[in-house]
Amino acid sequence: MTRSGARAAGAAALLALLLPACDDDEAVSGGCRGGTCGFVDHLYFSTYVCGGWGVGYSWRSLDHCVRQCEVAAAWGCAAGACAGECPVDHGTGAWLTCTPDNREARVVGSGCFLPTSGMDGETVPCDCR
Repeated sequence: MTRSGARAAGAAALLALLLPACDDDEAVSGGCRGGTCGFVDHLYFSTYVCGGWGVGYSWRSLDHCVRQCEVAAAWGCAAGACAGECPVDHGTGAWLTCTPDNREARVVGSGCFLPTSGMDGETVPCDCR
């Protein structure tokens, strides 16, 4: 093996040691290394009028609520009420496991999918505990 080949092999071996491996347990637990995937029970509302129809959604992520309101405004909807509504958290603040008995939640990748939130469900990051 040449000197440069040996250096490349050594660098690759060192990099393999430094990068954490994703094992089967991590995939099953939603990216949690120890602990359980869950979410904090926040509840934000986006309501606006679009084409004469009142539209409203509840979100578990404030960022998702704000983003939906911005999109609705870009569509020409009257979404001004969102500025006052989105920042108000009506949730319980309780930590809930990402399981079907809590908002029909299920672990997907490294997040928690909540089918009853948002327009077509919403995925929030796992809060591992």
